[in-house]
Amino acid sequence: MASRDPESTRPPLPAVTIVVPVYNALPETLRCLEALARTVRGASRVMVIDDASPDPLVRPAIVEAGQRFGFEVLANPENLGFVGTCNRAFGLISTGHILLLNSDTEPQAGWLETMLGAAGEDVASVTAVSNNASIYSVPAPGVDPFSVDFSPDDLAAVVRRALAPDPVDIPVGVGFCLLLTRQALDRVGGFNPAFGMGYGEEDDWCMRATHAGFRHRLAPHAFVFHEGGASMGAAGVLPTGTGTHPENEKLLHSLHPDHPVRVSRYLAEPAVHLTRALVAREMLQDISRRRTHILHWIHADPWSRHAGGTERSVQRLVEALNRDFAHTVAFPDGDGRVSVVGYANGVMTRQSFPTSIPDSAVDSDAVTWRDLSSTLLDLIQPDVFHLHHGHISSPSVALAAIEARVPTVVSLHDFNFICPRNHLLDRWGSYCGVPRVASICDSCLADQPDRVTTTISEWRSTSESVLAQADKVIVPDVSVIETMGRAIVMPAMATVEVIPPITLDLAGTVAVGDRALSHRVLIPGRLEAPHKGGSLISELIERLVGRGIEVHSIGTEDLTPQRGLVVHGGYSPGDLPKLLEDIDADLGLIPSIVPETFSMTLSELWAMGVPVLAADIGALAHRIKTTGAGWVVPSADAASFANTTLELLGDPETIDGARARAIAASVQATRMAGRAIELHREIYRELAAERVRRGAKVGRTNRTSL
Repeated sequence: MASRDPESTRPPLPAVTIVVPVYNALPETLRCLEALARTVRGASRVMVIDDASPDPLVRPAIVEAGQRFGFEVLANPENLGFVGTCNRAFGLISTGHILLLNSDTEPQAGWLETMLGAAGEDVASVTAVSNNASIYSVPAPGVDPFSVDFSPDDLAAVVRRALAPDPVDIPVGVGFCLLLTRQALDRVGGFNPAFGMGYGEEDDWCMRATHAGFRHRLAPHAFVFHEGGASMGAAGVLPTGTGTHPENEKLLHSLHPDHPVRVSRYLAEPAVHLTRALVAREMLQDISRRRTHILHWIHADPWSRHAGGTERSVQRLVEALNRDFAHTVAFPDGDGRVSVVGYANGVMTRQSFPTSIPDSAVDSDAVTWRDLSSTLLDLIQPDVFHLHHGHISSPSVALAAIEARVPTVVSLHDFNFICPRNHLLDRWGSYCGVPRVASICDSCLADQPDRVTTTISEWRSTSESVLAQADKVIVPDVSVIETMGRAIVMPAMATVEVIPPITLDLAGTVAVGDRALSHRVLIPGRLEAPHKGGSLISELIERLVGRGIEVHSIGTEDLTPQRGLVVHGGYSPGDLPKLLEDIDADLGLIPSIVPETFSMTLSELWAMGVPVLAADIGALAHRIKTTGAGWVVPSADAASFANTTLELLGDPETIDGARARAIAASVQATRMAGRAIELHREIYRELAAERVRRGAKVGRTNRTSL
């Protein structure tokens, strides 16, 4: 007996005509038609309408494709826009449903059957799920989730695994792929010509259908890739780089005042956020199984508005390499909890879970930190472990990776490896100078029995073990090696690499040239922190204001504005250029009383042409002396800072020279930031290959991004 064609055993599809309006965008259109030919059963009618495309190649190309695929091809005698073209199709098609499909889409397998299956008697429209479907986008609106190793087919499979197939009620449909049912078309009619060339017409139609008693649905398993803006942009309907049409939006809301309320109510539903989270998590799991996976450990949230320089550098690193690797970033987030952030292809997931570690404990039990790290390694199964900053955690968090033979990178962004008081302040709030006598340090640590229960010798022994066994040790400035070398044996230089943090690219935002002195100085940073100069800031401000200098502070909320002192408070990195331009300071003061390992703040001030005065200690002094983009004072006290500032403000030529060198240093720093990204990429790739050679104890079979 001859086998039956599986196609012939399927139930017939409801009558539907797929309408594809075309305006230029030929490559996208041909990909769309090819996708339709692959995914649409022959019984469905496809009508392609050329809306008077000015590109002479469009008409013959789509006519040829229509002949090849059995599609009907029409042409408008003049450009009607999306609204007019759809209304023409509505007039030509009197039976069956109509499915409007943008020409820059690529439907995936099973899309049409799924959409038609969601079209019940009281349903007016069905919308597909897509990477670019306005409020129904997955994994999130405005995110480009694709890369060379993750395609629209992959995302379609992810969506089917992550989401239940049941249709979901929604407030309005989206026109990129919109099924309009015959019963609703007969009751509601076509699109409102008042919406001109297009934008908002489908929302208006859906609202009219809603008021007529119909509902709208989203078909979760109908995935359609959408490039977005190809034809609308070519037709000039939407301004370049925008996704809205203000006049049409105003018209829509005037016709349907309840539209924004319905949409807002839908977006506030937990199910919407859960849907995106499920897709994002499944997507990152999929990517992590096929791509090198980096597990980062840091002391605080890199994406927090209050993130410091180290956190921001890690954020930029992860985002810069998010299409090269899969990333998981773990950090303590308070109340004894640890957060785990997955990141790849512009998509982020976040989870938080409790641990047995008190929020205030630094090293109450190094084994506990090692066990936590081991748990993360077992769950995530990374190719590379990167310890960026421990802070409250012990350096022992890296030992679990080393013991599991997972290639390990350690970045020394602070001095946590030589002292749990990683800012190197003694019991009196002064720079300790890194004593070589262990008993002095133990006495200092004893002042914090609730935070530190280990001895300094035990702490440093763990640090030396980690650094000696790490595959790569990264320091942001050579001065770090000298400071840490006073307390511990540093690893062989073959494993140490000087790579500066990845700074915000502000270079070139200010012009070089002579300027009149403003007699304003800027003191940035968290000045309430003792190690940032908190102990001397009040006296320093008093000395400067008393001599007629206007002082500005940014980055702290703890100072009280007064005559001669302007307190700007906290700021976001993106606001910094405008903020510094408005302040127009002659120089910046960074009154840190302990060694810095790099100082992002220094780089940001230089980018705006602000030379800097700092104490002759650590990376600040090293960078200033190397570039000539500022000055150092021999002693970190208020009198030295104030006297030197007053002397410099009396010498405009010296200020101008340092200003030019500051901008030059910033340009060089921007180049180095790009190089830093490349170096991390090379390190991760080399170590991932090394992981295979050495045979790490954690496997990859059940890998998760958490």
